[in-house]
Amino acid sequence: MPTAPKPRPPFLTPGASPLRHAIESRSATALLFMRSLPKALPPLVVVGLLAGGVLLRGPAGAACFGVVMGLFGWLLFLSWPALGAQARLVRLAVLFMMAVGVVLNATR
Repeated sequence: MPTAPKPRPPFLTPGASPLRHAIESRSATALLFMRSLPKALPPLVVVGLLAGGVLLRGPAGAACFGVVMGLFGWLLFLSWPALGAQARLVRLAVLFMMAVGVVLNATR
C-alpha cells in the first residue's frame, strides 16, 4: 500500500497579519526565480554590489549599498518568524551597517 506524501509546511506564516501574507505571497515569484538561478550567481551579484558600494563614491556607491540593503531587509522580513533572538540581532546589525554605508557614501 503506497504511503501518502508528507504534508509540506505552509508557504505563508500561520497566524500572520494580512500585510505579512500579502508580502509573502508577492515574494514567492521572486524567490522561486532566485532559486532557479545558478547557485553561485546571487552571492556573486551581492559581492559585486558591495564592492561597488565600497569603491564608488557619491550616489553610485550609495545606490549599490542601497540595493544590497533592500535585498537584506526583504530577506530579513521574510525569515523573521523563523529566527531566534540572536540571529535577529545579528541581521539587524548588518542592516544597520549597510544603512551607515549608504549614508557615508551619499555624503562623500
